[in-house]
Amino acid sequence: MTAGFRTSFPPGPDDYLAALSRGRWKREFEGPCRGLEGVLEVSDLLALPVPGSGLSLAAAARSHPGADVFAMDSEGSEPELRWKAPPASTLRELEAGAGAPGRECFILAAEPRNAPVRFRCGAGEPRRLVAASGFRVLRVPVTFGVREEILAKIPGTARRLLDVGCGAGETAGEARRRIPGLRAAGIDRHSGFAEAASRNLDEFFSGDAAEGFAELARRNARFDTIVLADFLEHVEDPYVVLKAALRLAEPGATVIVSVPNAASLPVVEDLLLGRFDPVAAGPEDAGHLRWFTRRLLGELLESAGLREIRVSPVPVPSDGTEFLSRLRASGVAHLPEELCAIQWLATAIAPEK
Repeated sequence: MTAGFRTSFPPGPDDYLAALSRGRWKREFEGPCRGLEGVLEVSDLLALPVPGSGLSLAAAARSHPGADVFAMDSEGSEPELRWKAPPASTLRELEAGAGAPGRECFILAAEPRNAPVRFRCGAGEPRRLVAASGFRVLRVPVTFGVREEILAKIPGTARRLLDVGCGAGETAGEARRRIPGLRAAGIDRHSGFAEAASRNLDEFFSGDAAEGFAELARRNARFDTIVLADFLEHVEDPYVVLKAALRLAEPGATVIVSVPNAASLPVVEDLLLGRFDPVAAGPEDAGHLRWFTRRLLGELLESAGLREIRVSPVPVPSDGTEFLSRLRASGVAHLPEELCAIQWLATAIAPEK
């Protein structure tokens, strides 16, 4: 860069998603902000800059020289900075529905807490703190809270539940509160969830699923309900992991599995447009190693010996009416019910021993 505009990123693992994120931030801002003196400090690499943010930041910095400029934040703690993101499953949908609406600025009374990004001016101490309405950031939630669609599948008679890939344990913890006498255990390899999961669950194992299964087997633990929600797509061999989980199941136990739909409308439309943009969550999650359709999920569950398999759709959050209309008009063979599922949610019964 010929001028003094720079980007600064937090220390951390130099992995696939971090590399993609750094590139997205640089592409959005380095062109529009050429000539500015200062540093764009990104503190949350999972956050996504909304298209048009670079132009809005540049306009704000030039109209308020010497100021620090902050972004509007989809998960912001300050109400005046919070914005509502449109329904979107992929980065392309976000780009189409959340373009920067304008370049208005307003003065902030205090520095925002936990700001995911700021432009720090290059002229010493800032004379003011400014927010730019069109400088917007979408923050991917670390956890998705209670999954009501999963809760609806847990039998009211459940007494011992195992949630594999439980995150912070919100769904299994809520099941404990709703179902008298239910005890819930969870496994998750992300250590950052340990404290919250330990509060929500009766037992929590921090580590790889295989390690958790082995520890539970040593305790002769058995479960009448096993949940693998958005988990099997993250493992190298879903069949091996599923079979290992089933060794902890009581005969006739309820097994609940959810996976993203590889044939969902947002993903299909991305591919038709030559796009596939790994992000931190969603159907194009950078951590996905395996991909499922309704048929493939059913075949996997059947091959593991499960019976009474029922697979139902979780609808896509965005409106795909226009895209489906174009498909019909073009004469392309397709199944709307397959395209309109963002996930598949299956229930099944564990085999007799």
